[in-house]
Amino acid sequence: MDFEKYTDQTIDFYRDKGWYEYDPTVRINFLRQEVDELVASIEKTEKLLGEPLQDDKKIAQAKDLLSSDLGSILDNLIILADKYDLTLEEVINEQYSKREK
Repeated sequence: MDFEKYTDQTIDFYRDKGWYEYDPTVRINFLRQEVDELVASIEKTEKLLGEPLQDDKKIAQAKDLLSSDLGSILDNLIILADKYDLTLEEVINEQYSKREK
């Protein structure tokens, strides 16, 4: 799936659920919660990876949770950007240009 299609689908999904309409200050609190969950997922994954006898099933489950948390953060960033008439592609291009200078 290309990123533009994912962005459009995410915005439509949030609108259909009635979640898009939340004020940006509420949305940023959702983002904070998701980041906290990501921290916990990373800590769990790192702990499992550091164990001498690794359990591949537990590691796979931890990585699935990590992926889900990253996805939730991405969705919140997409919605926040859209509320300010930005796209993440524009943000990425701007960051890229800054690094090139």
